Amino acid sequence: MIRCPYCRFSGKWKPGSPHWMKWTPGPMRNVRCTRCGHEYAIWLGFIPLRHRTARPMVKLWNWTLIFAVVLGLAFVLPKVLAP
Repeated sequence: MIRCPYCRFSGKWKPGSPHWMKWTPGPMRNVRCTRCGHEYAIWLGFIPLRHRTARPMVKLWNWTLIFAVVLGLAFVLPKVLAP
């Protein structure tokens, strides 16, 4: 059973997810604790994270992905465009 990272209670309900949760490496959903009322994210279906932890992880994932694509293009484009 997944517990709230704030009060360790297992009751929850699912409000709508913020737009930043759609760009994660794996499914992430937004839930709210029925006891304390805090919202938190559940990542990969079993890891509860506070939003202040989950949001920087998503930003780091996006910047790493962008860096990998740019680095990959930097190596591939010269080979493709060379005569």
